[in-house]
Amino acid sequence: MKTVPIISMTAFLSVGCILTAHALDFPWEKSTATPGGSPPAAPGSALANSPADDLAARAAAGDADAQNKYGEACRDGGLGLRRDPGIAFGWFTSAARLGHLGGQMNLADCYYKGVGTQKDLVEAARWCRIAATQGDAWAQYSLAVLLRSGEGVAKDPAEAVAWLRKAAVQGLANAQNLLGVCLAKGEGTPIALDEAFSWYLKAAEQNHALAQYNVGRAYKIGRGVVADPAASYQWYSRSAANGYAQGLREVGICLLEGRGVEKDQAAAAARFREAIDKGYVLAMNDVGRCCQYGWGVAPDLAMAAQWYRKAAEAGNEYGMYNLACMLEAGQGGPADAAQALAWYRKAAAAGHREAAAAAARLAGQPAPATPDATAPEQPPAKNKFVEFMEMVEAVNDAVTKEKK
Repeated sequence: MKTVPIISMTAFLSVGCILTAHALDFPWEKSTATPGGSPPAAPGSALANSPADDLAARAAAGDADAQNKYGEACRDGGLGLRRDPGIAFGWFTSAARLGHLGGQMNLADCYYKGVGTQKDLVEAARWCRIAATQGDAWAQYSLAVLLRSGEGVAKDPAEAVAWLRKAAVQGLANAQNLLGVCLAKGEGTPIALDEAFSWYLKAAEQNHALAQYNVGRAYKIGRGVVADPAASYQWYSRSAANGYAQGLREVGICLLEGRGVEKDQAAAAARFREAIDKGYVLAMNDVGRCCQYGWGVAPDLAMAAQWYRKAAEAGNEYGMYNLACMLEAGQGGPADAAQALAWYRKAAAAGHREAAAAAARLAGQPAPATPDATAPEQPPAKNKFVEFMEMVEAVNDAVTKEKK
């Protein structure tokens, strides 16, 4: 492996690179620094005793903590310094080689995103593992994420679960929630619904929005805990209050159906709109249903068709199917059998269970054969909770990718 020696501050100041956002959820990525500023003053100048200059002097003298902090200042533009990820990478390397935990995690972050150096997932995983072995919960969680995805390291769900457990018992909410997902899915460990729920609850009590959603869902369907509509609504509400769009939608559904709370269709429609504002596509279909059936809003078929189309064009199979139904029936606009057939087929391709039969009917073709679920070559049907957990897994992956 190519190593970077500990070099002088002057040498570091000759390097530069573009800074990009952090991807792994490292605790050191938070910064209140502002861009701009200037390099540290030369010794003997009027600014020679500035905080930046003092920190730089300690870093150059081999203080690992000062090296890491100076690297963070260079990365974030703190202490009046210009943002310079190249310099930051050099100082993180020095601190990491001296065994500084923060430096190791910052170095892993640089390698992961190619900040101040060429992107190298193998090096990112290596330094993340070094930090994890020191017992840091964030490093253990980050390593588990890499092991689950196979980025920079061989994919190993069982080892990922082992690291998640280490981080979870230290109280890290991210790790607790993700450990719950693995236990509920049987990923890297046998399925254990009760234990999955217990980890969701621990994370939820720390105000982790996705965990709060998962607790609400568990109470809704009664998996790992006795079903409790009121508790489900309460936890969905807490998730929604933390800005989780899917939690907002579930609050809307509870209000629409009067499940665990007094029915209030107007409030339900408002929650669906809030979920849309946060980018949750499925809520577009919900607003379409409200407009079609007059749930909390005045009935408006044309508006319903518009919302179904928005959901359909965003890739939602329910929006595709509902739009096709309206096009076939001429609701909210002129009937258009050709467009209806096209949307039925798109919905079927996207996984809608009734769309294929509707497309065959409209095309005058025989209904598609129903798969024989008892045939030995067919996989066993998944229960609703496993299907739900696969959806939760997709959400977790989307969040992780969004941060990259």
